[in-house]
Amino acid sequence: MKTLVRVSFHREGIHSWADAPEAQSWLRFPHLHEFKVTVSIQVFGLDRELEFYAVRDRLTERFAEQVAQGGACEQMALSLLDFVHRTYPGRWASVTVAEDENFAATVEDG
Repeated sequence: MKTLVRVSFHREGIHSWADAPEAQSWLRFPHLHEFKVTVSIQVFGLDRELEFYAVRDRLTERFAEQVAQGGACEQMALSLLDFVHRTYPGRWASVTVAEDENFAATVEDG
C-alpha cells in the first residue's frame, strides 16, 4: 500500500517557452496563464506526517520562481519534482502543471 498527500494551488503567471515550435511561435514571447499545480507526495504515516499548508507554501514559493524562469509545463513540472525530491527525500512523487485548465503535463516517479 502507498499513502499519498495531495496539494493543489492556482497561480497566475507570465511565462514564455523559448523552444516553442514555429506553428506556436507566439509562445516564445511572454504571455499570461492561470496555472494549476497538483503535487502528490508519499507519506509513511497516517497522522499528517507532511502538513498540507506547509507543503503548499513551500511549493507555491518554488513554483513562482520556476514560472519566472520560463519553460514548457513539462519542464516546470520536472523542476518542481526535483524540488520535492530535495525537500522530502526518499518519497514517490507526482507533479502536474496545467495551463488555463485546458492543457496539462504530469511528471512522476517510475
